[in-house]
Amino acid sequence: MVDDDLRWVSRLERYLDCPFRFFGSEVLQLEEQPDDEDTRTPLERGRFLHELWEQFFKEWQRRGHGRVEPDQLSEARELFVGLCETALTDLPPAEAALERNRLLGSAVSPGIAHRVFAMEADRPTPIDERLLEYPLQGEFTFKPSSGDPRTVRLSAKADRIDVLSDGTLRVVDYKSKKTPDLKQALQLPIYSLCARDSLRERRSDRSWTIGEALYLSFEGEKAVVPLRAKGRTLDELLDEAQGRLVTALADIDRGRFAPSPAKRSLCGPCPYRAVCRLEVVERSESNGS
Repeated sequence: MVDDDLRWVSRLERYLDCPFRFFGSEVLQLEEQPDDEDTRTPLERGRFLHELWEQFFKEWQRRGHGRVEPDQLSEARELFVGLCETALTDLPPAEAALERNRLLGSAVSPGIAHRVFAMEADRPTPIDERLLEYPLQGEFTFKPSSGDPRTVRLSAKADRIDVLSDGTLRVVDYKSKKTPDLKQALQLPIYSLCARDSLRERRSDRSWTIGEALYLSFEGEKAVVPLRAKGRTLDELLDEAQGRLVTALADIDRGRFAPSPAKRSLCGPCPYRAVCRLEVVERSESNGS
């Protein structure tokens, strides 16, 4: 039995951050405002960056390259600069200049390109193939170690899957800035599981395993954030993510959208503070009612 038609696992991470914020964005569909310095919404800019890197790696692979080797950095940067200039022609001049600086960097600050190429240089295992915007479509069953399994129909895409020469997969999830708290992360581990199962079904010539799953943040505090935790194996982290997914779906089914942020610091930048009832709830709880 298929319980859901699930499209955006990343939005469930918002539910784990705060059920009411999920309610504001996904149920009430209130819009978040873009940063003052950028006329595009975060979603639009994220799409722009995803498409740009998809174009780069498709062309890089078409040229017969795998990993960006240290002695290929000049060629890679030249290719990326050309693609950037083409993409930036669609933006207003002032916005294009700002985005160019973000992408290519300056004399005092490395840009997004440097982050991506540095991640490649730090991982010497050859890449046989890159699967870009890899479709994850169909029915997937999640079986947490505790609780009942749940089958969902997923329609999504993994940003990037590197098929490595040692027979493992590296699943890469692009983030414009902030990466999720690994204790609450869903999209990367769930997409990793689905990618592995999908490849096992479509390409049965090999026994696919996940060697690494990581966030690549274009402008966050850390460029590379692996799915890793002290004292936990990757398999354990993937199992815990299945449990979070199943629990979140069950709570949404029950209409549980109370203002209960995982961290109070999330309240500061929250765009829904004007309609949030957190302080009312907290006063009520402190009064014992």
